[in-house]
Amino acid sequence: MSREGSAWGRRAILDLAAAICQQPGPWREQLRARTSTQHKPTKVALAATANAIGRTLFALMATGADYDPGYQTTPAERRKAGGRAA
Repeated sequence: MSREGSAWGRRAILDLAAAICQQPGPWREQLRARTSTQHKPTKVALAATANAIGRTLFALMATGADYDPGYQTTPAERRKAGGRAA
């Protein structure tokens, strides 16, 4: 997520992330880990979580796959897809 583009779109993605992070699940745990373990400010952690949620949603739309909250990619799969290996 960057400052380029639509301010309304960025706000919508942040609002989406805030709503998703209020429900139990992996996104909520990711936000908690960023704020407690990594000592990130809440807004910075929410923006990073929103970015991860957005990337996941776009990947699901591009592939047409169903969302599986238990699915975790391996570093080899991320490298093959062009993402980060860590």
